[in-house]
Amino acid sequence: MKSYVVFSSICCLFTAAHAVNIGNLNKCVEDVKKSLATSPPETSYFSTNYQQLLQMLQSPQVRDALPVVYQQNFLNPLIAYLKSLGPSRFYTLFSQQARDELSAFLQQIIPDLTEAVAQNGLGYAEKPLNAFEEVISDLYDGFLSEEDRISNETGVKIKPPDRGILAPLAKWGNPDAGPYTWPGDATAELSVKAGIVSLPPAHMKGGILAWSALGHETGGHDLLHADTGLIDELGSRVYNAVVANGGSTFLATYWRNCIDETASDVLGVLNMGPAAAIGLVGYFRGLTGGKLRTQGPLTGPHPIDILRGYLGAEVVSQLSFAGAGEWSQAIENEVNKDLQTIYIVDSRTGYYYRIPADQALQSVKVAANTIMNTKLNALEGHSLKEIQDWTDADQKIVSELGVLLHKANADLPASFKTHGYYATHLVAAGVQEALEKGANVQVLFDRMIKHLNTMHQYNKTWKKPTSSSAVDADAEESQEEAPLSA
Repeated sequence: MKSYVVFSSICCLFTAAHAVNIGNLNKCVEDVKKSLATSPPETSYFSTNYQQLLQMLQSPQVRDALPVVYQQNFLNPLIAYLKSLGPSRFYTLFSQQARDELSAFLQQIIPDLTEAVAQNGLGYAEKPLNAFEEVISDLYDGFLSEEDRISNETGVKIKPPDRGILAPLAKWGNPDAGPYTWPGDATAELSVKAGIVSLPPAHMKGGILAWSALGHETGGHDLLHADTGLIDELGSRVYNAVVANGGSTFLATYWRNCIDETASDVLGVLNMGPAAAIGLVGYFRGLTGGKLRTQGPLTGPHPIDILRGYLGAEVVSQLSFAGAGEWSQAIENEVNKDLQTIYIVDSRTGYYYRIPADQALQSVKVAANTIMNTKLNALEGHSLKEIQDWTDADQKIVSELGVLLHKANADLPASFKTHGYYATHLVAAGVQEALEKGANVQVLFDRMIKHLNTMHQYNKTWKKPTSSSAVDADAEESQEEAPLSA
């Protein structure tokens, strides 16, 4: 995953890598269902009262709760954008149905940007939110930091991303929405220089498999959108590879249409290991209330559930840790239980295209291999797997943390507090331990949140600023240029 040392302070916890055990998967699926059924009501800080909204965003309580770097690159640009709209345009925007693409976009993203700031600033579900932020910060830093932006094949440095390296802000979203992200190229339309990652509030207190989806959201979407041209190049490469390996242009077009979600699945596994792949299978079962779906739209952004399950198994098979083959086979066996006839549906004509399973699975393998291993122009001739991979060292840390999660009242070892780069491993450990037959899923979830929250307290970026005087002078000037009055 990333460069690190194995700390002697926790080596005593590690015994030996054990065989793959997912005998508790059904209980983890029920945990997802239960969390969704008992979701807390939505708490909204967004207001269509223009003056009230600005007053909240500019309050010392909100500003001082954010690190200075987020004040400068997130909060200040958001305030400046709202002031540039002015009250008249703002009220028009939020008092009627969107009549154009820009208005529809702003109606969605402005409330989410506001919520991300306000939840962090006003202490909404503070401990799980801090845990959430720590995970996405870890995922983002692991791919984009200078320390880790190095080919693990050649040792050569890879260029920094085109759209900055500030990790997204975490937020709890609409109870009816699944995990989603606004990547940096979307928020940049408002001059905001960081993305947003959202989880349903149901997962503040349960649904441990949902946390494995953060590898997809942050390890995937946010990272793919950080390098100009990366998604388009991947789409073209996958299309050509599917055709070159005997696939139809129909299937090649299908994979190109959903390349953002497909590549995000791949990156999620590269960042979080097998927990991301099996977690996705269980989480989808929890969301649908049953089996993985075997049909989906031709032009929709998401691949069919069953194909995503096989994609995860294929990616795991190519990871660089000793148990990769065993984990991949266990995931594939689980996905096989839900395999029925696969259909891709053309919504324009209503026609169901039946895809033979062997052709579908061959295209999955080609897509996975291409996304992982192709040397990409957008990455100066490097592959995604050169930057991120899951190794024996990663799996060893997961095993060590798994032992820790079973210890009541155990403290997080000091080395994990001070180094602060292991939130991803902790989520992987929580998921893998929860999947083991007989595990108490809720206890593991609560301990995972506790330790993630501890990690966040030692995160250098998130140390609380001492006062609101530590703001960016240029951003303050830009706010003054956009007066509050109409």
